[in-house]
Amino acid sequence: MLWTTCPVLLALALTAPLMAQDEDDLFGDDPNMADGFDFDDEMGEGMEDMAEQMMEAMKAMKMPILEQAIKDSPRGIQAKVGRGEDLNTDELREVSRRMAVLMGEDPSDVDAKEDPTPEELIEANLMIRELQPKFADVVDQRDTAVATTPPADDADGPPPASLFKDFIHYIRIARHDLAVSFGTAWLEAPLTPDRILTSVEKGPYKPADIQDTLNVARKAGGEIEQVAKNVETRIEKARLDVARDPTRIRNNIEALATGLRAQQNAIKRLQQAGEYTAPHFLAALLNTDDRPLHPYVTDAMVAVGREIVQPICEAFAYVPPVNQRQIARVLSDIGYPLAVPYLKAVLETQDLEDSTRRVVEMAVSTLEEHAGIPADRRAAELFYLLAEDYYAQRVSLILHPDQPINLLWDYRVGTGLVPLSIPTPVYHDVMAMRAARRALELDRDMSGSLSLWIAANFRRENNQPEGAVDPSYRSHMRSPLYYATMAGPRHLQPVLQRALANGDAELALDAIDALRGTAGEPSLLNRGAEQRPLAQGLNFPDRRVRIESAFAIAEARPTSDFSNSQRVVPVLSEAIRQSGTMYAVVLAEDLSAAGVIADHVRQAGRYEAILGTSFDAVVGEVADAPGVDLIVVQAGQAQIENIFSAARQNVKLQVAPIVVLAGDAEIISLTRRFESESGVRVAAQSDSGDTLIAGIQQVTRDLAGDQLTDDQARTYALHAMSMLRELAMGLSSDVFHIEDGYAALLESLDDPREEVLLSAAAVVALLDHDKAQQALADVALHRDHDERVKIALMKYLAESARRFGPRVTDRQIKELLELVASARGALSEAAAQAHGALDLPTANPVELIVRN
Repeated sequence: MLWTTCPVLLALALTAPLMAQDEDDLFGDDPNMADGFDFDDEMGEGMEDMAEQMMEAMKAMKMPILEQAIKDSPRGIQAKVGRGEDLNTDELREVSRRMAVLMGEDPSDVDAKEDPTPEELIEANLMIRELQPKFADVVDQRDTAVATTPPADDADGPPPASLFKDFIHYIRIARHDLAVSFGTAWLEAPLTPDRILTSVEKGPYKPADIQDTLNVARKAGGEIEQVAKNVETRIEKARLDVARDPTRIRNNIEALATGLRAQQNAIKRLQQAGEYTAPHFLAALLNTDDRPLHPYVTDAMVAVGREIVQPICEAFAYVPPVNQRQIARVLSDIGYPLAVPYLKAVLETQDLEDSTRRVVEMAVSTLEEHAGIPADRRAAELFYLLAEDYYAQRVSLILHPDQPINLLWDYRVGTGLVPLSIPTPVYHDVMAMRAARRALELDRDMSGSLSLWIAANFRRENNQPEGAVDPSYRSHMRSPLYYATMAGPRHLQPVLQRALANGDAELALDAIDALRGTAGEPSLLNRGAEQRPLAQGLNFPDRRVRIESAFAIAEARPTSDFSNSQRVVPVLSEAIRQSGTMYAVVLAEDLSAAGVIADHVRQAGRYEAILGTSFDAVVGEVADAPGVDLIVVQAGQAQIENIFSAARQNVKLQVAPIVVLAGDAEIISLTRRFESESGVRVAAQSDSGDTLIAGIQQVTRDLAGDQLTDDQARTYALHAMSMLRELAMGLSSDVFHIEDGYAALLESLDDPREEVLLSAAAVVALLDHDKAQQALADVALHRDHDERVKIALMKYLAESARRFGPRVTDRQIKELLELVASARGALSEAAAQAHGALDLPTANPVELIVRN
């Protein structure tokens, strides 16, 4: 930077096009000037005079910018200028940054320049002293340092406009530490919405510049990101509060008829207020004394547009005919098809005057044609379709998806339109319920609307934020489960089907709960219907839905086979394994690679790994395992296809999440191949171990649901044991086979939870299998249990022996005799009972009698 070319201006970093950054820039591409310009040797005194005149002209051009830059600077700098004191280098740079902003240049360039020499600093301050009279009024402020905290103007703090101006300025020059300070001070200032907007609009920055600056800050990270977000939120809320102020809205409506300019300004402000204008527009139309204003009001309503459609549709059925005609024309001109079911409902249910009917019919025809709605659709059907759109959470049906609340409008005779603040997470569900209820009011036999209302009500309850209130669900209304059970299985089956199709685990659990309390076996399994959602639930990704589906079906004791019946016992087995060891099948092209992957799998959860190089190699171990919770495959695409097909045909592997580890050459094709398979995730073989572990944990959460709590796991395990005991005793259905649960039951004898262990022993005692009795004997003789548990286990061993005879090994017989001889009290009696039930040789008790 050439400080000497024009010491004053360049010292202030004036980077406008007239000012050069170096000699080459100053003289352009002229080769004769490439070595710079020496006034004395080359051009003479005339040129020197001309240069001096040019510099004086440039100085005159920059003085207003310099003055504004000083005004934008901290009060300490203004005070020094007002007292005629010199600015130091840091203060000079501060002024320069603000000048760069005013001139459209990058303020960060200022910090890249070299410091001025002492002579240049003197000349710069001489120029600034010319502005001393402009700042004499701040001479009493004695802060002479560049501000590092918001300056204090008076006892009440600095003006909000000054705080906001400095906040934006320091973001623009990348001094985020100072921006945070000023921004926080502005956020903490107690301001009304009016004063908030005034503080923003009063400064030198245009709205677009402010928004661009805030966008930059929001991407910067750290403290400034959050401060910028908070500033943006405060400004937006203030704008809405001001625009929605009822007095302002009424004044703007009255201003519609006071001249073209006033009308345009009023419409602009009414558009900003949006749906909040609806009750005031309606009040103006209902006021017969304001009839000359009505044409202006209807034009303004059309200008506001779709934001007022829902509220004025709510009022449409209740207003006088003349207002119905006005509103119908407005809705037609706005052209938003949401209005069609409301207009048609009035046509179908009210005895309208001929003139009113013609206007409403014309509006309906226009809207139907515009939206492609068949003319023969009844209002009930249209409300049902609207409810479906709301349930599908169409973004076009919510005005403020990013706000915490959205409005539902009620029309109350004598009061008018009343807004209800609905928490945004449940807004679509509330509106789906409302539209479905309208459909039922018009056609009480529309069963689809009833099922949809039940589903939306359950989902509304599930999604409502903690502590939030839904004012649309009045205090006299009962719980969602009340209405669901009252509706019965015929209307609950579509709710469950909808939940499964949408992957909504919470809704599925609600529907199953209601079905279990109301449905017998035929209606529970939906026999005779094309869809059997409860049976489909046995394959749902979320384990809770699978388990609850199995419970419901097992409790119904079906008398004949049905689709997916083979899944019931494996899912019950899965239930008794919750919170225990999980099993993963790991397949790779060689066992060494499979071992490395298995190490990562074990770190991802409590997994035991079954390793192999092909599906056929692990089929036997899979059959013996109590269940499979995860499959990880690293192979070529053809082998992966074969493994996927085989896994989905295997009862134990049908719903196990699959992680495919693909090489670089195949990752794109495999991702495309499995993108529609909800139970498969594709990852890169090259991912690090930590990435793979995190991916496995994520995929199991996504596809199998969150890990159960200890209480949930214990409850599921005990209930599953109860179901399996009934099955083992022959009290349950002949459709299911207890053999499918052997492995899980035997594994449960090692469960550390006492209740689960004893429940498992009670079931194992009923299994007609050598391994069952031997496993029961092992756990009774070897495990470190307290005496009470050992006594119970001995009694279950005795029960097994009574049913199926002795199947224990010689080793176990010897150990049992030792226990009989050494134990005392109740344990010795329980051991003796087991010995007797096993019908062992009489020499054993004789020996004890003789010895004693």
